[in-house]
Amino acid sequence: SEILPLDRSGMHVLELGGDSVATDLWRADLPHVQWQNTDFDLRFPWPLQDGLADVIVATEVVEHLSDQPGELNEGFYQLGFRAALRESLRVLKPGGFLLITTPNAASIVHLDLALKALPPWFYPLHVREYTLNDVLFQLQNIGFEIQRKDIIHCLTTATDTDYTLQFTWLLAGKYSVTNRGDDLFVLARKPG
Repeated sequence: SEILPLDRSGMHVLELGGDSVATDLWRADLPHVQWQNTDFDLRFPWPLQDGLADVIVATEVVEHLSDQPGELNEGFYQLGFRAALRESLRVLKPGGFLLITTPNAASIVHLDLALKALPPWFYPLHVREYTLNDVLFQLQNIGFEIQRKDIIHCLTTATDTDYTLQFTWLLAGKYSVTNRGDDLFVLARKPG
């Protein structure tokens, strides 16, 4: 409601990827908003005009973006993620917002998985999961202004999990226990 006020009709929101449960909730709560989803590869120039959207929403999408095929010896250099951010900046109206949610690679869940000798990511089809500093660096490097950032605990609040031992190890080793939630929420703004 902060970035899509109820008193403004005709606002255009672009959601990266297909419909989700979040999309259904937002459409129900914000009927005055024109909602559009993407159906193209986000790593390449988008077939959309400059300054089209008031808001772009990327909920649990950026962790699926690989580099473009044929780039830099087929390595992983976050080129797909950066390309999507550049296109987001282009497609947003001046003063428009980009909301990104993505798993936190520095979460206590990731640490727990690594200590159990398991792959330290939430979902095997993720290309790369990011830390808050990764996302903030990329956004600022592309030209966005950071408006808000938060890390929340989604999975770590389940009653059948206890991460007390892992937090104790972090504290004993004088490692930070902040920013260990499992999902990042970042709201960035296009200057103007």
